[in-house]
Amino acid sequence: MSKAYDRVEWSFLGDVMERMGFSGGWRGRIMRCLSTVTQSFLINGQLVGGVKPSRGLRQGDPISPYLFLLCADSFSRMLCKAAEMGQIHGMRVCRGPPRISHLFFADDSILFIKENAEECLKVANIISQYEQASGQKINFDKSEVVFSKKVGVQRRDMIKELLGFREVDKHEKYLGLPTIIGRSKKVVFTCLKERVWKKVNGWKERLLSRPGKEVLIKAVAQAIPTYMMSLFSILESVIDEIHSVLARFWWGSSDAHRKLHWMRWERLCEPKANGGMGFRDLRVFNQALLAKQVWPLLTKPESLAGRWRVGNGRDIGIWDEAWLPGDSAGIVPTPNINADPGMRVADLIDTDRACWNMEAVRAVLTDADARLVTKLPLSSRLPHDERCALTRTHWDGSGFWEVIEAAPNGSCMERMVWILQQLGEGERGRFLAMMWSIWTIRNQRLFEEAPPPAAAVCSGIVKMVVEYQGYADRVFGKKIVVTEVGGCSWTPPAAGFIKLNVDGHVAGCGVVGLGVVARDMAGRVVGMGCRRVEADWDVEVAEARAASFGLEVANRLGFSNIILESDALKVVLAVKNEAVARSPFGLCVIDVLFSLRSFPSSKFIHVKRGGNTMAHCIARMTEFEGSELILVTDFPQVVITLAELDLI
Repeated sequence: MSKAYDRVEWSFLGDVMERMGFSGGWRGRIMRCLSTVTQSFLINGQLVGGVKPSRGLRQGDPISPYLFLLCADSFSRMLCKAAEMGQIHGMRVCRGPPRISHLFFADDSILFIKENAEECLKVANIISQYEQASGQKINFDKSEVVFSKKVGVQRRDMIKELLGFREVDKHEKYLGLPTIIGRSKKVVFTCLKERVWKKVNGWKERLLSRPGKEVLIKAVAQAIPTYMMSLFSILESVIDEIHSVLARFWWGSSDAHRKLHWMRWERLCEPKANGGMGFRDLRVFNQALLAKQVWPLLTKPESLAGRWRVGNGRDIGIWDEAWLPGDSAGIVPTPNINADPGMRVADLIDTDRACWNMEAVRAVLTDADARLVTKLPLSSRLPHDERCALTRTHWDGSGFWEVIEAAPNGSCMERMVWILQQLGEGERGRFLAMMWSIWTIRNQRLFEEAPPPAAAVCSGIVKMVVEYQGYADRVFGKKIVVTEVGGCSWTPPAAGFIKLNVDGHVAGCGVVGLGVVARDMAGRVVGMGCRRVEADWDVEVAEARAASFGLEVANRLGFSNIILESDALKVVLAVKNEAVARSPFGLCVIDVLFSLRSFPSSKFIHVKRGGNTMAHCIARMTEFEGSELILVTDFPQVVITLAELDLI
């Protein structure tokens, strides 16, 4: 941005604060602080004239950075909205994590977009709208664009013309750090040594006393790598070179004259009370700074590292918890000054139907936050709310915490019996193995001086049990079977079984369709169901919800031995591996697992799209009244025709 502080429009800042929920009194005080400024000119030692500005923030004012961040936040929200609508796609650092569309620091910005005209035009329009509204102006002389190696020359020229930026091979640094780290980390981190060496070489060490050198080393030289060390684990070879530079300066050595080092540098890094000089050991200092990043995650699960998984909503405050889904962390809803500050998320849930009360949601939340609510599926069981932190007890990640938390109050034996009744045969072995491992850890901590890591003990014992279960499954067989990859066509079930094909359809307009069809061994349709849900789920969540809907229909129609087929391989594998991560998708997987256990015999099979055509069609049906249609006779002609085609 060009002259970022000087160009901020006061009217825009006032509108932003109003939309964010700041009270009128606060906004008035801020605007008076801005509008009562006058500026004079110093000519020949005398103040002359007076100018009253109409925009801009004062440099050096302690509140100016915060006010500028409010303005920059609107630019960030415009980019986030475009990303949510699929108009820009951002970048992933690897497979799995959320996409990053932009990084902001004050007036420095990095945007990540795909190399096509549509996304470039969208970003250009967002920048133009932000400039017109806020008064900001892009500094094209300092703006650059970097392309990946696979982008052709013609496309590069087209994008440069659209954006008006000049092309560079790579951004050298951002916030003093390298933007690209290749295979050789030593080349990247050598700049630390060079900065320390230049600083030390600029001091005339002959004119400095020992105390003067001590102050310069502690206050200046050893402070240079602090920021980079708080983010990266610096190579030990680079740290050794920095220590060597500082040691030569301390003992008075130079390239031309080497002097005797009377004490090892490690000895000088010890406290003065122990005979050292109290210099920093940069290796330990690096470790301490990195540990400082992790400490808030361990001690404050309510921090940005954690988010809520909504169950019944009773434990989550609407306005003071990060319960809405975000790219990398939970989002706190935009405050509503007219709403009850003590409202809970449970106030937005229709408990009779186990779904969101969209009228209440739209009445309380902004349109953007209401759209985020539609991304959150709710379990028909309405379990307890759960904070999804990075660390918890040893039960975390085991898949059993949901059952343990739902256990009724009573004696330990009563709770144990209840929990075991809720678990399947395979799960009981893993659950008991976890209990055994935790008891082992307890004894080792009490009676051994150096107990092994708890995580290693738990994983080792559980792995042993799982390996045995795998052997037993191969030898004795399993009652519930999950097949990973299925065939390309529909096949009838075995005698005594009903096959249910399920599919989910994300319409893209805030509506999700769920479809299920049930057929017997002869291929006859014995039931079908279709449900429309007002939601904005991901495809995986929609497919998992379709599986739950199919099991619900099977239960309502009285089927006992079932085969469930889905063309969503990710859902099938998640159920097989019991991947109950603390996420919306993990909650849906738990519902499928609970429903499967209610049948005497069940299988969950993957089938390719060609064998799931009928459920695919039913999920897209719209010619029915209400939100749900269940039929056991008088099926639509298209369903009968597709059933006949599957038998050919």
